[in-house]
Amino acid sequence: QDTVTIASGINKFIAKELQADLAKQRYTLEYLQLANSTFAYNSGTQAREEAPLKHITAENINIEGGGFIYSPTELATKISALSFNQPAGVNINKGVLELTATDTEINIKQVILESANGSYINATSTLPIDLFNGNAKGAIEATAIAHINKRDLKGFVTKEQAESLNTLPDSLLDASIILHGSRAKTLIENVNLTIPRIATINANGEFSYMNNKRAEGNIRFNGTITDAS
Repeated sequence: QDTVTIASGINKFIAKELQADLAKQRYTLEYLQLANSTFAYNSGTQAREEAPLKHITAENINIEGGGFIYSPTELATKISALSFNQPAGVNINKGVLELTATDTEINIKQVILESANGSYINATSTLPIDLFNGNAKGAIEATAIAHINKRDLKGFVTKEQAESLNTLPDSLLDASIILHGSRAKTLIENVNLTIPRIATINANGEFSYMNNKRAEGNIRFNGTITDAS
């Protein structure tokens, strides 16, 4: 049986205007700052090169945000600045998250992650809180664009997989998606996946949820594949 160890260190922590209404179970925090902190997760006896996801370390963690709200019918958070270093590979130098939720809807106003190697993710979405419930109502909307640099993956793959990545271009993947609609019918306006010098794939279509475990629809693909050898 694997042994799991989790360790963390906090160099600086500031919290301002914490309020709690116990009768309404509503808690708010006006401002939060975490600076120069660390986190480490280790599981099992395999070396990091053999099982990288069992050995995750983050250093120089910095988080700043505010407007935190939690209650049974309301959730809000805004992270205005996030950064950390992962010694095995990825270094996040910009992170932003703004999210609100009610008892009927989740609204991710923005998610931004950018790495020192040039990878990035930028996404927004609106989803009904009970998306996988057959009676779910409300809008479904999502947009996302992403660029992945292969150097940001090396901390999450084995030594052999990292050697395979070396044969690929630094710009490993560009992706985007736009969809909107409802549970009754979700329109996939566009999905684009591009692996430079290798393949480009575009897709669009629609699908609907039939029950909690199944969806059906029509999706059209087109693309090109290039021999990069």
